[in-house]
Amino acid sequence: MSPDLLIGMDNVNDKKEDYKTFYMKSKYRQDTYQVMKHMKISASLDKGTPNMEKWNSRVKKEMNDWLALYRRQNLSVGRQSYYSLYSAINTLASHFTSYGPKFPFPNKRRPRFYELCNQVEKYLEKGK
Repeated sequence: MSPDLLIGMDNVNDKKEDYKTFYMKSKYRQDTYQVMKHMKISASLDKGTPNMEKWNSRVKKEMNDWLALYRRQNLSVGRQSYYSLYSAINTLASHFTSYGPKFPFPNKRRPRFYELCNQVEKYLEKGK
């Protein structure tokens, strides 16, 4: 997905598009890949990207939805992929909390963030 054509962000009131793009399916592996994909897009956006504020705000809500869904499930909490994504979520969420959704994720923090995302993918591939 091209960052300048962020899905569903032109029409914020399009609930159908929002549902299709961001809704949690209650399938750990699928939901984890979805959240991680959206977080990677969010972290890669540069200053001046159209709809960045709307996208980042929606991704923050999606991260919260993922945490709320999987935080209390013993099957997911014990997984290594859960802890790695939890760390990545904390990294991105702390940026949003400190600077808001208008400001791009800092370049100097991106390598560590993407390293966490790569760990999540490796663990998911191994079923962990």
